[in-house]
Amino acid sequence: MKKNLVIVTNIIPHYNLSFYARLTSELKEKYNVIIIADQASDSDVFVKNEEEADINVVSLPFLKTGRFTYRKGLVGALRRLNPDKVVVYGNPRDMAVWLVLIYLKLTRKWCAAYGMFHRIGGMNRFSRVAYKAFGILSRKLFTYSRRGAITLDALGVDSNKIKVIGTAIDNNEEIQIFDKDTQAKFVADHQLEGKTVVLQVVRLSAYKKPGFIVDAAQEMILKNKRLLFVLIGGGELLEELKVKVARLELEQSIRILGPCYDKNQLSLWFSVAKISIVPTCIGLSAHHSLGFGVPVMTDDSIANQASEFDILQHGLNAVVYKEGSINDFILKLESFLDNEKMQESLSQGALNTIKYNSNLETKVRNFIDALS
Repeated sequence: MKKNLVIVTNIIPHYNLSFYARLTSELKEKYNVIIIADQASDSDVFVKNEEEADINVVSLPFLKTGRFTYRKGLVGALRRLNPDKVVVYGNPRDMAVWLVLIYLKLTRKWCAAYGMFHRIGGMNRFSRVAYKAFGILSRKLFTYSRRGAITLDALGVDSNKIKVIGTAIDNNEEIQIFDKDTQAKFVADHQLEGKTVVLQVVRLSAYKKPGFIVDAAQEMILKNKRLLFVLIGGGELLEELKVKVARLELEQSIRILGPCYDKNQLSLWFSVAKISIVPTCIGLSAHHSLGFGVPVMTDDSIANQASEFDILQHGLNAVVYKEGSINDFILKLESFLDNEKMQESLSQGALNTIKYNSNLETKVRNFIDALS
């Protein structure tokens, strides 16, 4: 008789559909996989309907109160589903999660907390207490990366409970391959002949520091007129950056395209890019870029880097510069762009990272292994 595995998460972004579908398929002989998520809201462009993938979803909407959230009926839903194992997204600001963890602890149900378990911007007292509490209330803790595991271990969480799952996207789903004629037309339509394209695909939020590339570009363009910086992404800094580029009269060398969620267009931009830059706090865009064979450039911040930084290595698949140093950024980017052998080597390293290690198959396997 199959058991019930319930995964409690926030929402299901499009890039996670494949993960849940693959997990459901791999476990179908042993578990009925049920996912509890907020599918009622259409406020997030990434949210997709569960009908687009072969997954079983129970929808429970969030209620927001200031910086905290709550889901009414979460404990009741678990009672009805009668799970044998539960994996809960470790959001310390979701008050319902704490009720669920206490309920599962009291009823002696197997439960794991799943999350990043390190805080962007550095740890604070609330995070420390919350992460310790997750360690006390959970049978296991599934972390996105080794950095989260190290943080939990430093807080005194039993290391035998900690399992690194990894990060990944379905590169087969996200990456579109085009013939030479289509690529040539794209180059002509966007006037890219003779240009060296430096790409930035990132949400234009302050913590991502998207304006850093504009500051560096001012100096680099003076020495190399062939450089073209292309910024793709929406966010609160979009208009501010457009105004800044216009004021500096750099529109010919810095193109700010705004948000783009079209896989074909994004794939074409990656196909012409020499390197992909996320100034700091790199996320799943690292997987996206490496999957195209495009090396990544980001900083070495200890406090502000995200879990995906774990898959990057300077000189192998990435260029890593000193946090906050425009001089180091420019020096390393110019060295990369002037060295074709380095470009070829890092491009191959990028492809190998996804092919042999940081992929969806590895993430699913690690998750299933951690359930045992």
